[in-house]
Amino acid sequence: MEPELSQSGRPSLKTAAPLAAAVVLVLPVGAIHPRTGGGQRSGILFDALKKVGDVVVIILSERGVDGAEVFFPGARRVVSFTTLAMAAPPANAALRALLAVNRFLFPGRTFATQEALSAAILREFDQWDDAGPSTGPRIVAARYARTFAITGLRACPERGLFTCLDIDDRDDHKIDLQIRRRLGTLLSNLTGLLWRRRFVKALQGTLSRASILFLAKADDFFDIATPSQFVMPNVPFLAPDPTAMVLVEGTTETLLFVGSAGHRPNLAGVTWFLRACWPAIRAARPAARFRIVGLGDWSALPADLAAQPGVEVVGGVDDLAPEYGQARAAICPILEGAGSQIKVIEACAYGRPVVSTAFASGGFGPEIERALSVASDPAGFAQACIDLLADPARAARQGATLRALQQATHSREAVENLIVTTLTDLVASVGPHRKVPS
Repeated sequence: MEPELSQSGRPSLKTAAPLAAAVVLVLPVGAIHPRTGGGQRSGILFDALKKVGDVVVIILSERGVDGAEVFFPGARRVVSFTTLAMAAPPANAALRALLAVNRFLFPGRTFATQEALSAAILREFDQWDDAGPSTGPRIVAARYARTFAITGLRACPERGLFTCLDIDDRDDHKIDLQIRRRLGTLLSNLTGLLWRRRFVKALQGTLSRASILFLAKADDFFDIATPSQFVMPNVPFLAPDPTAMVLVEGTTETLLFVGSAGHRPNLAGVTWFLRACWPAIRAARPAARFRIVGLGDWSALPADLAAQPGVEVVGGVDDLAPEYGQARAAICPILEGAGSQIKVIEACAYGRPVVSTAFASGGFGPEIERALSVASDPAGFAQACIDLLADPARAARQGATLRALQQATHSREAVENLIVTTLTDLVASVGPHRKVPS
């Protein structure tokens, strides 16, 4: 299939931005869902980029995308770029396994450039408006390392081209997790010797073409000198209305989990909680309920665990406010994965205390981490839940503390300002530039 560029949006007027930059945001179609963590970060990055300049959005997909402009209000235009690199995984398990092995053993293919996309991005800059090419700084922003690799572009600040990459979860960490899940720790360590060095070298080669790199938490920083790395923390995508929030004192003895069933660590974490913690919680608090809310197919939960008394598999909902409104506390029983857990900071925004594993509590800074109820084993996790269910006043105090901390350090406004300031300082540090040749 030959890649092609097709317009699916319309230009719109915007107010002047500090940099008056021409910005192209490139992201895969899977990163524009309004109710997933990836979609949340895409929305935050897009809104920040609008404060820097006009933004053209290019969506990578297996086939053309229509209607995506709804997710990008105020974009100069939204276009789609079709490429087999973004094809959905095959349904056949053997083919999926073969594809995974190919990715592990031949990382150069994973991060291969598509010259047609490079040309399409530069063409956007050269046809910026009726007067001709853009005259200010040019910024290419990308979600995920593989997306940025496909663009084939390299930062060229002396000629006014800057590249910004939000990697979110590290590719090498995600692959480590997949291998451990399938082969176990010992075999995964041996397998890692075969692919890790080559994969990380290919990944770092891609990163070296960026001006700046955003990650979800400082623990994920790469051991490299360039590009400069910054934490772009996960934050709630839609802030709750403070006037409509239900106080903890008005809740029932309900624990809430929010997350997508399609994300394997979520499914594994909820399964662990139901098996290792829930029976003890119900024995101590017979009226307790546990509600599982989130997109995807939750039928993969073991049937005997999902059928336990008090367990309610809700699935996707249009509005999370009523779910948090009845919940005494939220839980995050995640034991593996990468990045930071949006579900933790979202619960903080709703003023709810959070019981978390030690793994899931990281990435939010020491003050928030100290205010969470963190447990390292099933007995401790269950007891932390029991304590909050039994003591609404304690739950209210913890929830209020977490909301205040979230508002101060993990609000959408704070993260957008971080992105704008970082990009503005980057461009200002270079000085006058010359036009980028196509």
